Amino acid sequence: MSASHEWFDWHLTSAGWVAGSYSLDFRGQTEKQIPADRVLTLHNDQYQGHIMSEVDSTWETTWESDDKALIKKLLKQFGKQPK
Repeated sequence: MSASHEWFDWHLTSAGWVAGSYSLDFRGQTEKQIPADRVLTLHNDQYQGHIMSEVDSTWETTWESDDKALIKKLLKQFGKQPK
């Protein structure tokens, strides 16, 4: 059993990074509506195997639009990942 396993979805939109659905330890999963103007969705998985170990955080692209130029522009403007 892990000490912690949480995940977060983030959507890149014309207004910047928007928090999406997420799952928190002991609170369960919260579903949020996907923004209509998203161009990219990233999934952040945070796993801690033991209370004394560091959190392993990974990022994965789960969806992207066909408009690669807009994605590139927005990534340059708002960063490659949400802060």
